[in-house]
Amino acid sequence: MKNSKRILISTVLALTLLIAPARLVAAETEEAPGGKAFLEGHRLQGVGDWRGSIERFRAAADVYSLFADYALYQTAQSALQIGDTDLSISALEDLLGMHPDTPVGARARMELINLYFNTGDKAKAAPYLETALRGAKSTRESASLSLMLAEAYAAAGGAAKAESILWRVINNWPSRAEALEAVEKIDEPGTPQKMLAVAKVYSENKKARKALDILEELMIDPRVAPLMPEILLYMAQSFAREGKKQAAADLYTEIISDYPKSSSATTALFGRAGHRRATGMTSEALEDYAQLVERYPTSYMAPQALRERAKIFEKLGGPDEYGEYEKMLAAYPKHDITYTTVMYWGVKLYQAGEYAEAQRVFEKLAAADLGYDSNADAAFWTAKCTIALGNTNLAKIQLAGVIKWFDESSQSFRARSMLKTLAGVQSLYSRDEMSEWEKFFAFSTRPFAEYENASAEAAYVPLENELGRLDRQALDRLAFLMLNGLPEAKWEMEQISRSVSGTNARYALGWAFFHTQAYNESIKAASSIRGRFKEEPRATRLWYLLYPVAYPDLVHESSSKYGVDPMLSLAVMREESHF
Repeated sequence: MKNSKRILISTVLALTLLIAPARLVAAETEEAPGGKAFLEGHRLQGVGDWRGSIERFRAAADVYSLFADYALYQTAQSALQIGDTDLSISALEDLLGMHPDTPVGARARMELINLYFNTGDKAKAAPYLETALRGAKSTRESASLSLMLAEAYAAAGGAAKAESILWRVINNWPSRAEALEAVEKIDEPGTPQKMLAVAKVYSENKKARKALDILEELMIDPRVAPLMPEILLYMAQSFAREGKKQAAADLYTEIISDYPKSSSATTALFGRAGHRRATGMTSEALEDYAQLVERYPTSYMAPQALRERAKIFEKLGGPDEYGEYEKMLAAYPKHDITYTTVMYWGVKLYQAGEYAEAQRVFEKLAAADLGYDSNADAAFWTAKCTIALGNTNLAKIQLAGVIKWFDESSQSFRARSMLKTLAGVQSLYSRDEMSEWEKFFAFSTRPFAEYENASAEAAYVPLENELGRLDRQALDRLAFLMLNGLPEAKWEMEQISRSVSGTNARYALGWAFFHTQAYNESIKAASSIRGRFKEEPRATRLWYLLYPVAYPDLVHESSSKYGVDPMLSLAVMREESHF
């Protein structure tokens, strides 16, 4: 079994990492301005002639070229290969200065920022970091870019600005490693509020002793009275991290009794309940959780307290556990943990053979309408309960409903599989398109070719027809990149896709992405129009975009080598990373 797992992992890694290089083919359209030099630059890059490619890309970066932005970007890449950092920086600066809206802008900006930092010229990175920060897509990215921005301002002599940014990192993201790094860069915190913020960073990053040193100093500061509940709370949490559980519990009790109206009191009640539960004081823990819900019903911790009570009752045995689930669903239907908790409740009842009760739970979950995935799960498990209760005909209708209303959910495929096993429903699974879909499992037949011509022209022509809003130069540029199999085609289409919403246009974009092996983007495009096509052949072809046979030659070769079902390899790759 271990060997089988190792082989599967090796296969998936191989299929994920090995991507065949783009094949350059001669464009059959009229030569686009700058295209010949740009294509030659790519060819020279492919054979490792970096200096030659720089010469050609420079020629392609002419002001009249359709590919000036991409040519500058590729100049920078080739320059890095020969160690010419100055040329790379110059090319990227020209790119971002002359072509601010280029599809490769975000990538070029981060590369330029990193070059400035690597060459010790951090001050120049500041304006580019400001722009990158405005487009940050995650907390991690925002925190990291903010820290770099502070360094850039510090290098430029803007100490006050840098200090302000560091405090923003400390206050906004105290649990992140970037906040810990920011703490090490700031001057001595001069106010109790700033000292408490630093202590919070140390506490949340498991630096308990450093946090306690600051908090103990604060305790003797006469200015801290309004901050005392928070100070005591972070002291308690730091004591707990040092293993001093009873000292932490004593501080929790002090907060609960002396500062009952503070926001720290809810956390203190929850923390004391956890301590009591861990030390065998089950009744007292149950009471603390109950008090939290009663005193602070609007707190985000109230539903968590109900869940903890349910866990205790589950361990003790008896029906009280289910009462806590009922309270949670009734009082906090939209809370983050309600869905997972209620699902756990329903599945547990189902596994215990209490099908009618389980079905009641799933019906309540559906009525709560917690979102698409929740509703799909509730509908599918309701159907499973119906089967277990012996009403197969009703179950068929319910499963068909899952397929119809939750087609994008994984539960729709489970519903199809279940329908296929039920007597008398083969017709639901043997429509014309499904007979073709079955062919997919005979991998060597490569049936996807029957549905979409593999040529670049076949992918581009329908796309051009749907993108009439683009000017002629933009269409010529896209056509050249696609017809020559260049990687920039993917970047170009990614930018176009952000402003395209029409069903036919997104369908055409999906196939264009598919052709360039940008399977992640083709799945996104297809998902946005799923269920909109009722006519053939598009209704069926859309499935091939949603569940593509990606990198077919590599999949076939690797799956044959390791004896792994190619569909299993593709399924893992799709669900783990969307290729």
